[in-house]
Amino acid sequence: MDLIFPSDNDLGIPTLDVALQPSALEAPLWCWGREARSKCRGGTACFYADDYRFTAIWENPDAIIQSGVSSVVEVNYSVVEASPRAVAVWATYRKRWLARYWQTLGLRIWVDLCAGHADINLLGVPSGWRAFATRGWDSRIEDLDDELDLARTFHDSPMLLVWAGGALVAQWCREHGAIHVPDPTNAKWRPGQGTRRRLREAALSLFGEQP
Repeated sequence: MDLIFPSDNDLGIPTLDVALQPSALEAPLWCWGREARSKCRGGTACFYADDYRFTAIWENPDAIIQSGVSSVVEVNYSVVEASPRAVAVWATYRKRWLARYWQTLGLRIWVDLCAGHADINLLGVPSGWRAFATRGWDSRIEDLDDELDLARTFHDSPMLLVWAGGALVAQWCREHGAIHVPDPTNAKWRPGQGTRRRLREAALSLFGEQP
């Protein structure tokens, strides 16, 4: 990746162009690596899937253009609060570099909030940014409250897109004016089986702590 973009931080994480963010969800919203790209042309792509499903996007970022999308939710590399901060820096650099690169190609970007170490995860997001996205779980509604609060530090009236989750997430979105899109490939999901919780438990176990 030879391109170096302007940065407003000492880590060199690229700063997004505030002019290239969506004003509404451009349908359909589909998940990269979870659905056949031949059936999901156009609209908006997100990356709320296991990391192995989108590792190739870092080596070939132009693949997103070939899908015909007009907007993209930033790549959601798995980072939890228990992750070393160095891991969060590398994940944030990659997701923001890809997003800024896609902006140069005319794509509009949703900033991903579904990550630990929010102080690092939001580096390169300029003041006035309004379009944010996250992944919802019925078993962790409080995460949505925290993420909405983070979005409000950038814009008085943020636009929050929530992918997946069940009835509780849908109700939360209605009450808070967020956009909710159910995950069509995971209709049998039940509270307590969320990927975020499994990641957190695995990370805590790795560092010798009990979840």
